Amino acid sequence: MNVAQALSEIIYVDRFIATLMQVVIEHAGAETGTLILLEDDQLIVVAQCSGSRQCDLEKIAVADCATIPISVIHSVERSQATLVFDDAVREPSFLTDPYIQHQQTRSLLCMPILKQRQLIGILYLENNLSTGVFTRDRLPILNLLMAQAAISLENAQLYEQLADYTETLERTVEAQTQALQQEIAERQQTEAALRQSEAKFRKIFENSQVGIYRTRTCDGLILDANQRFADLFGFDSPEDVIGLKYTTDYYVNPSDRQQAIEMMKRDGEVRSFEVQMRKRDGTSFWGLFSSYLNADDDYIEGVIADISEQQAALCERKQAEAALQTSEERLRLALTASNQGLYDMNLKTEEIVVNPEYALMLGYDPATFHESKSRWVESLHPDDRESMVAIYRGFITGEAPNYRAEYRLRTRDGQWKWILSVGKIVAWNESGEPIRALGVYTDIDDLKRAEAASILEERNRMAREIHDTLAQAFTGILAQVGAANQVLTDDVEAAQAHLDLIKELARTGLTEARRSVVALRPQLLEEGSLQSALHRLVAQTRATAMDTTLYYETKGAVYLLPAEVESNLLRMGQEALTNAIRHANADEIRVELVYDRDQVCLRVNDNGQGFGVGSIPSSEGFGLLGMSERAERIGAQLMIRSQPGQGTEIIVTINQE
Repeated sequence: MNVAQALSEIIYVDRFIATLMQVVIEHAGAETGTLILLEDDQLIVVAQCSGSRQCDLEKIAVADCATIPISVIHSVERSQATLVFDDAVREPSFLTDPYIQHQQTRSLLCMPILKQRQLIGILYLENNLSTGVFTRDRLPILNLLMAQAAISLENAQLYEQLADYTETLERTVEAQTQALQQEIAERQQTEAALRQSEAKFRKIFENSQVGIYRTRTCDGLILDANQRFADLFGFDSPEDVIGLKYTTDYYVNPSDRQQAIEMMKRDGEVRSFEVQMRKRDGTSFWGLFSSYLNADDDYIEGVIADISEQQAALCERKQAEAALQTSEERLRLALTASNQGLYDMNLKTEEIVVNPEYALMLGYDPATFHESKSRWVESLHPDDRESMVAIYRGFITGEAPNYRAEYRLRTRDGQWKWILSVGKIVAWNESGEPIRALGVYTDIDDLKRAEAASILEERNRMAREIHDTLAQAFTGILAQVGAANQVLTDDVEAAQAHLDLIKELARTGLTEARRSVVALRPQLLEEGSLQSALHRLVAQTRATAMDTTLYYETKGAVYLLPAEVESNLLRMGQEALTNAIRHANADEIRVELVYDRDQVCLRVNDNGQGFGVGSIPSSEGFGLLGMSERAERIGAQLMIRSQPGQGTEIIVTINQE
């Protein structure tokens, strides 16, 4: 191929570079060739070619190219002189070049490409088939070829840039044309939308349920108004209003107009201004104004709505709020006077809102006091905590929609205070789960102390009375028996037998009297709830009745019962345990306390000798009679099941009020 012909056919840079390298490799007798160009002050490999295959035109930095001796390239870059080696692998200056040593390079030519003495690129040729391929007589041709190539390369680059610029310019013109057409179309659409909007606005203006108006700033002349504006002031049509002056005559209180004008001058607008207006016939209505000042065109435009009904409702609401505040104040004073606190509990978050009286009740500052379920549990007396947590669990699960409980809370100074808490669930979610509870706290500490003192005094009185009567009588019997032993001489054996019986009966009675005194003194219920008191009673009985196995179990969500009910249930349980151990000769006793939603049931079951329920003489059934009386006193149902040889079951059931 003729070089000039080849160059004249070149249009694009990539095509020119590929053709140039094929011509150079052919004329120089090279096996492979690499063209390196200087782009942005960096040497870039732009073509790697061989005589047997197409050129690889992928661009890569010289430093990253593994198919050329980089040290040779940099040497030519620095010196701008051509290097020709007949056997490169033996050149002393490049013995350490990794590429030459690895490839065992033979013939090598590396030539700078200069334009006006400025380096624009480097040509690298290589032939590993033989040595001495690139002779000196080939250099002038290559120099001439590279000089022409430098000019053609620059022209090709300029032509490509011109082609890119032309294409870019055409695209820009086309894009601007399209944008202009789009703008024209959008403007037409906007104008059409504006016309529609104006028509819609006019329709809204004419049919609006609020009055719309425009007045002149200097004299208040009404320039425009809709039908609703005319209706509000008692005119038949907007035409009757337009041209009139919007003066203080339309204000019930003329000072309101002056106030609106001052706000307009200050802020340029008036928003949600409530004022009482006067109609044409002299009646009035409440209006809500919003206006805007257009100072450039000397007019005010705005809207007005009739809020007479809302004002009437607002007045009623204010009256109701005032009545509610008065009622709340009365309630607060009543709670304060009665030493009571209120609580409002979110059962989902377990946050509790309380009134100041509750905080003061426990010795805290209401401003900083914060109550929650966890803090409340931590403040409970250890003996009350288990039962109250059980009551709370039954409360939030809906088993007991309301409760009444007495327990002790720790005050700020570390003391324990008795609290009466009454609560009720007042809100449920869509799934029927309780979500809110309200209740009242009452300080019953003084009442509890008085009750405790009264109970203790009564117990001590009864104990003294038993001691001074029964115990003294039994002691006297024993003394008389002893004296009789000394004087009786006739039928000594028979007399002795009677005396022994009297003595045994007296001792038994004395033991019972002492047991009654002891039974009166313990204060099991004052140390906790019914279920904990029964637990301690069973534990005490278990310690004394070594040959009997006792079981105790509580079922259901525990809640507190009135003090009298719990006291009588405890005494009936105590009596049933005593009978089972002393009279039934049982070796296994089960005590069960069941809390249902509507009732509490106490069961005492033994495997003793049993008895016929209807066959017991009244003189021997005092314990059962006492249980029956206690059940009747608290409105409970007492059931006794027993047969000789089949054990005994005592069931006491009481409904929750």
